[in-house]
Amino acid sequence: LQKFGLTPTERYFDKVEHAKLLLPAFAAGAIGSIASAAWFFANQNLGLVVSFPIVAADPGVVSSLWGALVFKEIHGLKNFIILGCAFVAVILAAVFSSLGKIGVRSEER
Repeated sequence: LQKFGLTPTERYFDKVEHAKLLLPAFAAGAIGSIASAAWFFANQNLGLVVSFPIVAADPGVVSSLWGALVFKEIHGLKNFIILGCAFVAVILAAVFSSLGKIGVRSEER
């Protein structure tokens, strides 16, 4: 690596901090694996046209919840009401799009 002007990065990191990150890293990997499996399951049952908007909207909902509840990024009752309305709209859109696809499948048979 030194031949190309690159130095190993081990010396830049504190080895004690790696132990603190091990459990959250494994948890994040497990959650990501479950999400990938759910994505394939949704594609198989609903089709890509229906499942993609549902799966694409979920990370926005989760990150908004983290921002509002954990990091206290939302202040004021009015802003929480707006956030709640947005959550309801996303959830209703996901439910209606999946129910619409189920209705189409039953009519095709």
